[in-house]
Amino acid sequence: LEFRRVLFRSVVDDATIRFTLTRPYALFTSVLALPAMAPIQRDRAINLAARGRSYGDNPASSGPFVLKQGGKGGSVTLVRNKKWRQALDGIRVPKVTSMSWKVWDKEADLDAAVLRGDVDVRLDGGLGTTARDALIAGEVPRAQVDASATGAVNFLAIVPTATPLERKPCREAIMYALDKADLAALRGGADVVRIIGSMSSPALPGSAVDPYPSGDGTGDLDAARSKLVSCGYPDGFEVRMGYASIGVGQATYESVQRSLARIGIVVDPVKYDTFPEYFNGGVGSPSTVRDKQIGLIAASWSPEGASPLSYWAPIADSRRIKLRSNLNYPELADDQVNHLLDAIEGGNPDVGRISRAIDGIVMGTASYLPYGAEQLVLYRGPHLTGVYVQQALGGQYDLVNVGKVQAVIP
Repeated sequence: LEFRRVLFRSVVDDATIRFTLTRPYALFTSVLALPAMAPIQRDRAINLAARGRSYGDNPASSGPFVLKQGGKGGSVTLVRNKKWRQALDGIRVPKVTSMSWKVWDKEADLDAAVLRGDVDVRLDGGLGTTARDALIAGEVPRAQVDASATGAVNFLAIVPTATPLERKPCREAIMYALDKADLAALRGGADVVRIIGSMSSPALPGSAVDPYPSGDGTGDLDAARSKLVSCGYPDGFEVRMGYASIGVGQATYESVQRSLARIGIVVDPVKYDTFPEYFNGGVGSPSTVRDKQIGLIAASWSPEGASPLSYWAPIADSRRIKLRSNLNYPELADDQVNHLLDAIEGGNPDVGRISRAIDGIVMGTASYLPYGAEQLVLYRGPHLTGVYVQQALGGQYDLVNVGKVQAVIP
């Protein structure tokens, strides 16, 4: 999709490709860094196509490792690439000769392997429930564990097209009353979900302060009741909430229902059975949201790429509101937000300040109620070196320079 912005491209030399864009686009280098954008030899692609084979099934490597399949127990091994030379690579400085990977069918089995020390590092999702419980109990040293922001934010959208939410104080009453701590607990607790009051992801620069603080995260009921008086519904009102009854969806609805009942707000369910139904023709359809008078929408947002533009544009740019699969659930339409997003896309380097400004405007509308930022609980063995968290990999460990120190037995 991003290549619609490319006017033409040319090969300058063996190590350089020049792209000429139709207009400035700040995320283009990030797009080029994606695995799918890695250039391959044209002759190789033509040769594979002639034999009815694809590059995906016959990968090549220009880095320090090559793929060796067929290991025991469904494992895959990376071994040194004999054609790679350290002198020609100033980025990767590997300190191991091989790495073996295994995909586990059951999370409990993987957790057990981690606790036994059979696994040096776990990727793709972080520690499971069993290992996290062991961490809390002190069975896993915290020095070997990292909490990393995934970029995903869990939130409620408060839709102004539903009565009486067209009145801002009514929306603000919900902002103050929500028990964020209860919602975080049902998603796994503080190790997995960090309570937040800003819509900006902690993985991005420019996070703002919480304009609707509640101390311990359980809600400020006095402030909420004051807002109800201001909006003309001192005893509360009725609102409908859309949610998918999958995973923690039902529990999320029930938690919100309990929270708001404390100030007299009755939350009625609009339940969907599948995510496609929910996000496409359900809450992702502005006309459906209006017709069903859905006032609250349970959602989560985690964009591709840790940049303010890819994060904010789908959920806050009024020019991106769609008839189906819409992500701007409250249909925010603010010219200043659109202008700020254009500034980021055009290459303005002050992205932290701009993102913070967007966050302030968005939170000021009381149309988005963020309650939790998801975190990975990552584990690395005591003998590993050169391992660090990389936000460009979704908050996972980057193993490009991994090393391992063998245990010394006295």
